[in-house]
Amino acid sequence: MGSVDYTQVNHYVSHRAGEIIANIREQLRYAGFDSKTSELPAGIIITGRGALLSGFNERLSQTLSMKIRTANVNIPQMRIADSRISPSDAADVLSILYAAACSGAVECLVEPVIERQPEPEYEPEQVSPVVEEIAPEPEVVKPRPRKHSFFDKVKDKVVGFMSESEDDDDDDDTMVDD
Repeated sequence: MGSVDYTQVNHYVSHRAGEIIANIREQLRYAGFDSKTSELPAGIIITGRGALLSGFNERLSQTLSMKIRTANVNIPQMRIADSRISPSDAADVLSILYAAACSGAVECLVEPVIERQPEPEYEPEQVSPVVEEIAPEPEVVKPRPRKHSFFDKVKDKVVGFMSESEDDDDDDDTMVDD
């Protein structure tokens, strides 16, 4: 077994983190924030295991000139029975579930009521009669005869050769008694 070159691994991880940061910056621009700290005074909250990457939050903060925080669920009433799930790893999902539980289960089950606006009355204007023009009938295009491809020609030759060979074999099959 070969040994792992951790310098190369760190190099790749660093470059991938740079790509992720560039993508976050572009998504902020796309959303209309253009990395202005005044528009996001609380900064950005990072969730998931990528947020635990050593130095990632500092690099993101430096690049965007914004506050960066790691999400953490600190709700005493919420306990996770499965020890394999860490609250910090699932902060985004737990936050959504907690918000849904606080707003009541009925919210998800009730279909929203849509108020219909009455249609405005339409008064037709005086319109001059339309003279219908007769459109010329479209020209019928006759399909062109199909050209024989190379394979069609080969098939025809093989079929022709096989039928000739069967005719020759029929002559040889007749028995003559001596």
